[in-house]
Amino acid sequence: MIDVKVIADSICKTRITTLAVTMPKFLVAQLNTHRVFSRNSASSRAIPALRVRQQVMEMPYVPSMLPSAQKGMAGGAPLSQGQAEEVMAAWFAARDDAVRHHEMLEASGLAKELCNRVLEPWMLTTVLVTSTEWSNFFNQRLPGHGAQAEMELLAVRMRDSIDASSPRRLLAGHWHLPFCPTVDPANPGQMVKVSAARCARVSYRRHEDVRTFAEDANRHDEMVRLGHWSPFEHIAEAMPGDIPCRNFRGWYQYRALLDGGKR
Repeated sequence: MIDVKVIADSICKTRITTLAVTMPKFLVAQLNTHRVFSRNSASSRAIPALRVRQQVMEMPYVPSMLPSAQKGMAGGAPLSQGQAEEVMAAWFAARDDAVRHHEMLEASGLAKELCNRVLEPWMLTTVLVTSTEWSNFFNQRLPGHGAQAEMELLAVRMRDSIDASSPRRLLAGHWHLPFCPTVDPANPGQMVKVSAARCARVSYRRHEDVRTFAEDANRHDEMVRLGHWSPFEHIAEAMPGDIPCRNFRGWYQYRALLDGGKR
């Protein structure tokens, strides 16, 4: 249920990597504590109630481990087989009951931004993560540091995906453009807008959808007009040195260019 894909990987003086991470919804709060990451995630407010309900029925989050209760933050030894069977039966019964109430809330006309909240314990979500610095995250979240089992697995798969990826070598002035693998990074032109629009569509879990340039350009311009800056953080221009720009090093963040930053 935890999946990691490298969307874009670039290196100049430093390396910048964009990942699409599918994980249990509850892990997002833990991921968000790492402020060197630029992030956008699928939103319970944006996804239609029926689609959320179908996902929870067809592919719900199921705990990967069942530790026993004990004092402190970490769980204890694994439950016995009999206990585990009881727990899983209760887990799915709770899911089914939540789905029934979700249907009732939707039928009553409640907006999906509230309706979908009752299903979040069983929801998977997709988060777009871009960073130039990963060491603190891995130091805190890899096995052996007391993180929850699901977070440990997520960290392992993120590390392995980065290690297995070969970054694209770029020169200073070239652009890191997620979801635009074939564009000339020295002449990004209109593809900056395409990349931004595709990064924004992760909110709807539609980041891999293809739109016309006009549609992507309109989406980009609307986000600028409304001040929805976070999708622009995943796009960055290579700098000639290991120079900090907001939460990046060696890359000038497109958001900084748009909302008043200076080179």
